[in-house]
Amino acid sequence: MSFSELFLMKTKAWRLSGTGFLVALSLLSLRSRAEAEEQDDFPIDLMLEESSSASRTPLAYMTMGFIGVQYAVVYKQRHDEEWVDEGHIFKDGFTHAPVWEDDAWHYNYLLHPWVGSEYYLVARNRGGSMMQSLAYSAALSTFYEYMAENLIQQPSINDLLITPLVGSLLGELRYSLKEKIRTNPSSVPGARYWIALLDPLDISIGGYPDGQMRLYLNWKHDF
Repeated sequence: MSFSELFLMKTKAWRLSGTGFLVALSLLSLRSRAEAEEQDDFPIDLMLEESSSASRTPLAYMTMGFIGVQYAVVYKQRHDEEWVDEGHIFKDGFTHAPVWEDDAWHYNYLLHPWVGSEYYLVARNRGGSMMQSLAYSAALSTFYEYMAENLIQQPSINDLLITPLVGSLLGELRYSLKEKIRTNPSSVPGARYWIALLDPLDISIGGYPDGQMRLYLNWKHDF
C-alpha cells in the first residue's frame, strides 16, 4: 500500500470519528433535554437562567408600533361620519380647546382605559417607575389626540384624561398580578396562561426572553 493510499484511509477515519462524535454529542443533548421536560414541563431553574440574560424589544420599536397603529385606526375611520368632524382641519386642534367627546360608553370607559394600560405596561415592563410609565401613557395618548385623531376630529378632553389616568391604574393592577405570579409560578395553577391573559402584548411581540420580535405566544415568558 502506497503512502498516499494510507494517508487517504487515515483521513477518512478521522472524518468518520469526528462525525460520530458530533452525532453522539447531539443525541446526548437531546436526551438530556427530553429527560428534563419529562420531569417538569420546563425546569424553573433553567427558565430563571434564561430570564436573567433576557431583553425585551426596545421601547423605541414598541413606540413606533403604537404610533403606526394609531394612524392605521384613523385612516380606517376617515370616512365614518360618527368619527369625522365636518369642517375640521388639523390646525383647529391647536387653535381651539379640546371638547368633551360624547362617544359610546364602551369606547370612552373600556377601550380607552385598556389602550392606556397597554401603553403603561410597555414602559413598566422595561423598568419604568409608576410615574414614568404614567408619563409614557399620557405622552402616547396626547400624541394620538393631537397628531393622529386630530386629522379627522377635535381632540377630546375625556380621552386625554381617562386614557392615561384610568389606563395606568388598570395597567399597574395587571402588572402587580403578573409579577406576583412570576415570583412563585409553581403555586399558581396554569401560571403561563394567567400571564398570557394579563399581558398578551408582552409575550407576543414584547421580545421576551431573547429580545427578538415575534408574532406568537412565548410560553417561557417571565419565569
